[in-house]
Amino acid sequence: MSRSRLIWRIVLAGITLLTFVFLAIYLYQKQQVKINYLSFTLENAEHSFVVPDIDRLIGKLEAAEDLGMEHLHPHLKDGINVLIERNDFSFNREVTKECFISSNETDFTIAFKTTSSINSLLRIISDGFSIQATTTDKGIELNGNIYFANHYGQYLAVSTQPLNPIERTDKLRYGNSDYVDFGTEQAEHVRHILSKKYHFRLWNKRAEFVKGRPVFHGNYFEAIPADFDEIIFYGSTRISEDINTYFNQPDPQSFAWLSDGLVYIRKGDNEIIMARQGETRDLNLMLEEQTLKNQEDVGEIAYFNIGNFKIMPFQSDFNWKESISELDQELNYYTEYNSFNLLSNSIPSMRWFLGQVQLGNLIANNQAVNKIYQECLPESSHYVRLLKDETNEYLCQSRIYERDSTCLYSEVTSGSKDVQMEGVEVVYDFPVDIIPTKLTAVEDKGKNYILLNNSKELSLYEPTGEQSWKLTLSTPLVEDPQIVDFENDGHFEVVLFQSNQIDVVNNKGKSLNGFPVMLNGTSSAGLAVNYDNLFKWRLIVNVDNSVKVYSEQGKNVEGFLFQGMNAPIKGKIYHVITKGKDIITFKDKGNTQHVLNRRGEYRLENVNFSLANETDFIVGSLESALRKMGYKDGYIYNYYILDGQRDSVIIDQTVSPIKTYWEYNQGKPLLIVEEPDRLLIINQFGYVQSEVLKPNKSNQFVGLVGQKDYGFVFADNSENSIYLLNNYGKMILPQAVEGSAVSIIEGKLLYTFSGISVKAYKIAD
Repeated sequence: MSRSRLIWRIVLAGITLLTFVFLAIYLYQKQQVKINYLSFTLENAEHSFVVPDIDRLIGKLEAAEDLGMEHLHPHLKDGINVLIERNDFSFNREVTKECFISSNETDFTIAFKTTSSINSLLRIISDGFSIQATTTDKGIELNGNIYFANHYGQYLAVSTQPLNPIERTDKLRYGNSDYVDFGTEQAEHVRHILSKKYHFRLWNKRAEFVKGRPVFHGNYFEAIPADFDEIIFYGSTRISEDINTYFNQPDPQSFAWLSDGLVYIRKGDNEIIMARQGETRDLNLMLEEQTLKNQEDVGEIAYFNIGNFKIMPFQSDFNWKESISELDQELNYYTEYNSFNLLSNSIPSMRWFLGQVQLGNLIANNQAVNKIYQECLPESSHYVRLLKDETNEYLCQSRIYERDSTCLYSEVTSGSKDVQMEGVEVVYDFPVDIIPTKLTAVEDKGKNYILLNNSKELSLYEPTGEQSWKLTLSTPLVEDPQIVDFENDGHFEVVLFQSNQIDVVNNKGKSLNGFPVMLNGTSSAGLAVNYDNLFKWRLIVNVDNSVKVYSEQGKNVEGFLFQGMNAPIKGKIYHVITKGKDIITFKDKGNTQHVLNRRGEYRLENVNFSLANETDFIVGSLESALRKMGYKDGYIYNYYILDGQRDSVIIDQTVSPIKTYWEYNQGKPLLIVEEPDRLLIINQFGYVQSEVLKPNKSNQFVGLVGQKDYGFVFADNSENSIYLLNNYGKMILPQAVEGSAVSIIEGKLLYTFSGISVKAYKIAD
């Protein structure tokens, strides 16, 4: 054997011997010191948790409160916040990667594995954080606070009280958790995973045995309103065998109709149960049979409709209120929706749910809520709960039962969000210095502006928020500002009909030559008219009991021959064209309708009438068809101005209006009947063209928008929010947006005043 080979054998044997010696010593020490992180748990700890990767956790926190622990010691919170502020310092590299913390409000312990001396660690802390750090006879002093510190085997522990580690040999598993909270009992350890938006908690626990597998619940949740307080889902592939686990002493027949799941939905006092029909029993027939049996007489069931849904009031032998612990009130109404059976506790509850369906305000269509649902819950579960609080924070819980009678629990909290703004593009947002009652979009040589006004102030803004000019008026406006182009040069002017004068200002906010014009009387109405579209503008204005006309130069038009009225004007002045001829029309408080030509001569005389809920405008393109319309007790009335003839048509369904509106759309009149929960859109022949359920009962109907495909604006001023619906009642914007009744639509933008600013939201194509 060569000398070199012999030397290599001796070296290899030496290395092997040293390895065995090291392992023997290590195993001996492990046997002598039977401790792990849990050995350092405080006796009265509120939280005891391991952080597997300190830098990763610190990188996910904005403040110590993000840990979700209420009873951390104040010094611990301060230390965590210092680490968060020094995001350039790597605790993993300089000190240790993982640590254990046990804490309550008065004491804490920190333990971590290290071979470094206490002095060397204090130098790192002192240099890295500018903290006064020294050793004492008890342990260490940090910024004047004294703590116990000592090595225990491979661990270094720092504490507010003397430590005596207890033996623990538990196998600690962390998975991909950011920290694992062992609480006061190891069996209840909870894994925590943090992100910028969510806080996930997962744990296992002994539970009752469930026979069926978890159920995919996406097809349930996509059909549920996005505006809810609480949703609870129970599911199982063998739900008929698992109802005793889910519900309290249930009558088997009361759930025999279920397919694979049941959803409880709550919004305020509204409670809904939604579930699919199974193959064996038909809930509709079961409820019909029980209702007829329980009625005192043998009459028919009093069905009624909400929109296109047929609602059945029922009297059932089933006591769902006792079985379903979350249910506060008895269920009394039934309908079918999208292959689901729907049960509600009241008519308002059913109206609320079906109203949200009509709006399309469902979880599937709501970007913000659907994202939380998708990201925070497992795809299939036995149990799911979503709870929303007053700050728009969501709590998401789930349970999946295992075959070994354990259950995997999950719990997720989302950060507080302004949910109404999710999925909506804010194009402009700028503060304004007046509180407007009207917004007007104007264009000047291809450049867009927004004109704001109230009765005494006007202010012009560029959409970017730059103010062009502001006017304070000497007397209040009697009409909204009217936009004209006197010179047909692409530059706008604004006509201001005030209580004692007419003023016309240019695009710089300066009065034109000849203006303002003093009226020498009191005005209540005015109208700017572009005769023949030849840009020969006339300003028609009421003065006391008369009507006068002024030119673009502010001169009184002497050729206007109207002699006046016997009573003050009532309402507005209108301009109508029949067979190419102009009609100027207005009504006085004596109910005389004045119908004049452009010279101020009567086209029709002795027209005196009054209709209930009368239109301001006149309808008809021919003189013989000129008429005003009114509404009363389910009938639309027509009064023909030429000959005084009247007729009426009955509305094709029963209505109970709290208010009626007339709108002129595409040259045709529309009657809008507002009921407590809905709007009915009725044409001039009495046919209901569409029915729109209100987004919320408290909403104020603001008006129609658009011309061809009209829609509806609803405002909820108490919530400072706007709902924009199309003519089918679906939401055009996916959410309610911040704003008020002071709103306009211009092109693909909705402009609205939000209380302190004007916001413009993009309307999707």
